[in-house]
Amino acid sequence: MADGAAGFAAVQPHLRNRLTSLFGHRVADDRCPFVANLYRHPTEAEFSGALAFLETHFTFVTLDAVVAHFRDGRPLPDYPLFLSFDDGFRNAVERIAPVLRAAGVPATFFLTEGAVDNRDLFYGLRRSYLIDRLGSQSGSHAAGLRDALQTVSVHTHEGRRTVDAAACVLEIDWQAVLAAERPFLSREEGRSLREMGFGLGAHGVTHRRLAELDDAARTREVAASVAFMRDAFGLDRVAFAFPHGDRGVDARWMAERLAADPHLSLFFGTGGYAPSGRFMVHRVALDRSLEDDGPFDIAALIAGAFSRAAAKYGIHTQSTG
Repeated sequence: MADGAAGFAAVQPHLRNRLTSLFGHRVADDRCPFVANLYRHPTEAEFSGALAFLETHFTFVTLDAVVAHFRDGRPLPDYPLFLSFDDGFRNAVERIAPVLRAAGVPATFFLTEGAVDNRDLFYGLRRSYLIDRLGSQSGSHAAGLRDALQTVSVHTHEGRRTVDAAACVLEIDWQAVLAAERPFLSREEGRSLREMGFGLGAHGVTHRRLAELDDAARTREVAASVAFMRDAFGLDRVAFAFPHGDRGVDARWMAERLAADPHLSLFFGTGGYAPSGRFMVHRVALDRSLEDDGPFDIAALIAGAFSRAAAKYGIHTQSTG
């Protein structure tokens, strides 16, 4: 913690007029098979500790304030911080929202249409669930399947075929799994988040990485996702967070979409402290790699993310001044 505090103290002066945008997926003490083989998310105690630190050093801002700043030039307070969560896990209403509400902290939840009401399960989550199931089985065949799943990318046709083949071998009925586990929010639970004062945004229809799609298919995916959020939750303008980040998506296309769609307010990526602008806001991940088994240190996380961006882009990036 001392190293994290020292690192944060060194970068803190540069954060006064820059938006710090953090995002996560789950906050929980329990082990979730859908993400256990993808990343390490904060525990409830770690998240509460992080909030206490953030409240001391930053000013939390809402989605509306962020959109108004980047689209209309309205000022943000000193040390602004935007907090969001992707995918729409039910954990949001069970664990995250109560903690945030008790602390008076605003946040936004980006929901994927296919996941709402537990209608579909993303390939990445399927992969993690299958690895978990295979971990309890012995034999060379199970080990081979597990190794194959751990090395493939779900962003390729080959990787998705591998996931489908493993599910077939294990006789997994994904609809039955979704009905039993209910990992995602229902529409009613999503509406309850909005009624509690939290922001909602779009996170795709299928959770596909949009860089895989051509411009026309990408446009349809974003437009359908925005339309769903407007219809299901009564939103007017909708912010869109890229599933798996925006790498490979042309900035020109983003600018054109914002100009063409009056209901699309802003894009959110996962580039840490990379420069943001009128159409894109980058975010720092709260989740860590599976290999990072050290203590969760929010000060070190922020300091490390800013230092990497400063080395790559220069420290005069992403100023809100």
